[in-house]
Amino acid sequence: ASSMLSAEGAVWDVLGGFRTGCGYTSNGYQVHDTIPSTYMPCQAHNLIESDFTFQVEMVLMETSGDGGGVVFRHNASSEYRFHLSLNGSYDLVTSTRSLLSGTSEAIHTTPGQTNLITIIAHGAQIYLYINKQRIASINDTSSSDGSFELFAVDFTHPTTAFFRNVKIWQNSPLD
Repeated sequence: ASSMLSAEGAVWDVLGGFRTGCGYTSNGYQVHDTIPSTYMPCQAHNLIESDFTFQVEMVLMETSGDGGGVVFRHNASSEYRFHLSLNGSYDLVTSTRSLLSGTSEAIHTTPGQTNLITIIAHGAQIYLYINKQRIASINDTSSSDGSFELFAVDFTHPTTAFFRNVKIWQNSPLD
């Protein structure tokens, strides 16, 4: 059993800044980061979940060299960060270690194309989908619940990511 949460009711950060920031534009929720070796997370302040299905469309523009993605189960001690970029690579990391990384044909690598990101978290089981194709799954207990963030990352290139159509369903915990 699952129930749809009102993602529209989420209160997402609006942070102004010349080099980093996030807010609403005609293209969707925009997150940008132009400070090398950083990532810019923008949080939904009233969504705390443990077992869920989270879905969002992400569009990376020509200037989006290093990609973006979704942080989930973010709390004071840990989080998961699922990142993908236009070179077809993805990774899942916690605040302290890398859990998995690779490349996938499922990732659209043309700037301006939409990548549909879906994350299913059910207890320790985490399933990662891009454009409705499962690209990875992992069993991990680093973080059991927390909030959501959308992010852009600038390892070496400024990045602007647009996010649209956030959907979240609550999943019943597995017995």
